[in-house]
Amino acid sequence: MEAMTRYIQDEVPWCMLFADDIILIEKTKEGAKAKLELWRNALESKGFHFSRSKIEYIECTFS
Repeated sequence: MEAMTRYIQDEVPWCMLFADDIILIEKTKEGAKAKLELWRNALESKGFHFSRSKIEYIECTFS
C-alpha cells in the first residue's frame, strides 16, 4: 500500500500507515475530509476496499 500511495503521502505525523490502518492528520475538518477523499480514490482505483463504517474522526485542540 505504501508504494501505491507514495505520491499522496505527507510526512509523519501528518500521514502514517500501520498494516491496514491509515492515520491522516489535518488542521481543519474540511482538510481531513478532502485528504480522506484523495486516499479513498487512490486506494479504490487499485482495487482496495475502503470501509466507511470504520472511519473515526478525533478532534484535538491545544491551547
